[in-house]
Amino acid sequence: LTTQRKSALAEGEQGPPEDEGPTEINGEIGIIAVAAGAGLGHALRSMGANLIVRGGQTMNPSTEELFQATESLPVDKVIILPNNKNIIMAASQVSDLTEKQVVVVPSRSLPQGLTALSAFNVDASLDENVEAMTESMNHVHSIEITEAVRDVELNGVNVVSGQLSGLVDGNL
Repeated sequence: LTTQRKSALAEGEQGPPEDEGPTEINGEIGIIAVAAGAGLGHALRSMGANLIVRGGQTMNPSTEELFQATESLPVDKVIILPNNKNIIMAASQVSDLTEKQVVVVPSRSLPQGLTALSAFNVDASLDENVEAMTESMNHVHSIEITEAVRDVELNGVNVVSGQLSGLVDGNL
């Protein structure tokens, strides 16, 4: 393994510090973001996320975890950034469990989540922010290099377990 990959794997196992609570919220809207590791969590916080929930590719947070995070914020309006397509549904269920107004900005990747945060305006309404954040994500494209964990054929491409593969916007 490369040094960079070893470091990323170790960071992913660590996750965000468990005792790191919400940051101070400026305005009336709190933002929860999902991140796989401490470094990613710090990047999201630096862009304006108030609370990080640990999760990612193989460790999706439950609706209950996202609900508890929502309830821990001292505001009545909350935006959730799932940052993974597999977390969007769980995040969408939180609004049914709380009295707070919760909206999911359906970020499917960390780059989309960071871009959405850059569009957040503390002086704008919840609806205006959701619209701006969602629109900003339409301009994001992601490239990912990964190692296949099993043999598979996707989009006419055969991949063997252990083989490096490239994904563009989640497509092989």
